[in-house]
Amino acid sequence: MFKINRNYYMSVALISIILVISACAKGGSTTVGAPTSPFIGGTSGLVINFEEDSPPPEVTDQAFPFKAIVRLANEGEDGVLRNDVKVQLKGFSPKDFNVADAGLGDADLTVSPITDDLRAKTRDSEGKIIEGGTTFVEIPANKNLQSKQATGNTPYTFRADVCYMYRTTAQARLCVLADMINIGTDELCNPNQAKSSFSSSSPVQVTNFRESVIGQQKVSFSFDVVHSGNGDIYQIVTTTNPYCPRDVTTDRRANLDKVKVTVDASDLDDATDGTDTGLECHLEGEGTTWPSVGIIKPRIEY
Repeated sequence: MFKINRNYYMSVALISIILVISACAKGGSTTVGAPTSPFIGGTSGLVINFEEDSPPPEVTDQAFPFKAIVRLANEGEDGVLRNDVKVQLKGFSPKDFNVADAGLGDADLTVSPITDDLRAKTRDSEGKIIEGGTTFVEIPANKNLQSKQATGNTPYTFRADVCYMYRTTAQARLCVLADMINIGTDELCNPNQAKSSFSSSSPVQVTNFRESVIGQQKVSFSFDVVHSGNGDIYQIVTTTNPYCPRDVTTDRRANLDKVKVTVDASDLDDATDGTDTGLECHLEGEGTTWPSVGIIKPRIEY
């Protein structure tokens, strides 16, 4: 008889971030109803669990074949394509369960791609939350696991490692005034204050958004990129599938705890009253220029 410890699993997410910046200038105001945030919010992406009794908690030697069934539920706000998910079953030698003897090997304990796309969690026009997609993965796909003869009660660890691509979308508003130096007391916004930012549900969040004036027609803004959810974070270096930086030693070390940040600041080209500010946006340390304003200084926190 052997016992299976199936309480260990790890999600490995490849995260990219898109930050959308819009301008706030003096003009008319409009009051809108709830919700006040553009996102549902949260720190979840894919949530991974074993289905009950798959694998079973205890099996008599060679008594019956079984599979490990992994449940993937998208509880975040980014859709995941079936080709962007890699599921691996780890924690034991395939030979212990007759996998190698059946003509299978380590590759058969790796499932990529899955069979279904996982839609994002969304909110409809009435504010009702529509849950994200869920799929089930059977490992091995075409064969069963079956124990070899074991001596006494032998514990085994079954762990599902899931690697997937995910994206966080964040929004923030800058204050852009006609005169950025001599700020009047009746202005609708202050360019020298921290600003509210909103992030979509994902293991990575954008927080602590700050704006400051650095010239007559210049402002800088910075923000923190925070790993708030579970799993390990790797920078996307290729979209070739099946691929996961964690599987390659050199890629794992080089890309762990790094993200790709893209800033869309196109709304800054015009003030809210329709007048062109004439300001440009430059990414600090890079040659990239947007038709808007800002110096981007992302910082990673863990």
